[in-house]
Parts: sequence; structure tokens; C-alpha cells
Amino acid sequence: MTDPITAGIIVVLSKYAIDQGAELIKEVGPTAAKKAGELLKTALVHLRGSAKGEVVADGFEEDPETYEKPLAKEMETAVQADPDFAAQLDKLWAEYQEAAQAYSGGTSYQATVEGGGAVAQGEGATAVGERAVSIGGNVGGPVITGSGNVIHTGTSPGSPVTLPPTLAPLRDKLARYFNRGELKGLCFDMGVAADDLRGETRTELAQSLVAFCHERDRLAELVRRCQAERPRVDWSLS
Repeated sequence: MTDPITAGIIVVLSKYAIDQGAELIKEVGPTAAKKAGELLKTALVHLRGSAKGEVVADGFEEDPETYEKPLAKEMETAVQADPDFAAQLDKLWAEYQEAAQAYSGGTSYQATVEGGGAVAQGEGATAVGERAVSIGGNVGGPVITGSGNVIHTGTSPGSPVTLPPTLAPLRDKLARYFNRGELKGLCFDMGVAADDLRGETRTELAQSLVAFCHERDRLAELVRRCQAERPRVDWSLS
């Protein structure tokens, strides 16, 4: 069985390889996506040290979805055989997770402004409002310009959301067939920071995961992984 860390890395590498990180940036931000690119480069360079690994590496670059499992197998073997390679991956993976978590959890609330100024918030934020300014870098809180402004703060982007009725069955099946630890493992395999999802109970965590995937067009991936873990359950969304 593929090591859990390697499994999480494979998911991220596949996403990055499909479009060179274009969609991944939307999910985890440019800093984490860049780390994903470094992970991919490090993995492929190492695998090309052997004839079989080179074939898999070349195939993965051309067709990530088809070669995802062969890449996972080769990386698992390489990690077990080379502690230095394993340490490289661990370091880059930790940096990726830290950057992804900072991107998703770096802002504690959303802000809007009334008045003659502007407000900017989040990584690579662009200020909105009258007299807007360009804000570079990672802005965790609001940056306000002008005077006499009223700032309205809303809920955190990570707050629970109401699911469409059609997704309630998927939430209920997740809560029924996976315990809380297994749900967290599912999150890990998908490269999702489970600690950033709201939910004290198993059902609440399941709802947060479904909502997260729904907002990011990742429901098909979630269903595919559930089907692999619990093949006897009907995971169809219809």
C-alpha cells in the first residue's frame, strides 16, 4: 500500500501536471502551487535515474491521469530505498502544506468598505473601493485607505455553508461509512487540510468536506475516492 504521505503528494502532483498548476493556484494559492512544481521536478528528476523510472516519469508528464498509479508505485519504491530522497519530499511536502494552509486560513474574515477609501485582504490582494491601491505580498487582515470609512466584516471563508439538497445524500453516506479519523484521512489524501474544515461531529465534518469540494469543482474526485475506499456503496450523485 502506498505510504499516506506519498499518496497525498501524488494527488497534488497530478493536479499540477495537468495544467502546470493553473487550477491548483485557485485552490491553494501561488506559493503552494510553486512548491507543488518543485515537488514534481524533484520527483521526476530522481525517478529518471533508472530506466523504468524514466519511462514512468515521461509518461506522467504526457498523461498524468493514466500514469498516476505507476508514478505512485515508483515513488513508493524510491522513498523506501533512498532516505535522502524521502527527506527531500518530506521537506517540500511540509512547505507545500504550510503555504496551502496559510492561503486558506490566512484571513479570519471578509471585509467590505463604505466611504472614500478601499480595503484589501488576502494573499496577493487587490484593493476594492474608491481610491483603491495595489497591495503586494501576503495581507492577512484588511488594509484600509482614506478616512471616514465603515468596515463591514462577514464570516470566515472557512465557515460552514448550507449544502444544496442534492448533496445531502453524499454527506450522509460519508458520515455513515467513514468515521472521523477516516474522514480526516480522506481529506489528507486529497490534499485538503482537515483542521481547516469546520465540524465537531462526524456529520459536520462530512458536510464541510462536501461543501469544500462543491465550491472548488472537486466533487467528482471526492466521489471517485469514496468509491475506491467503499466500492460496495453507491456513490452516484444522481
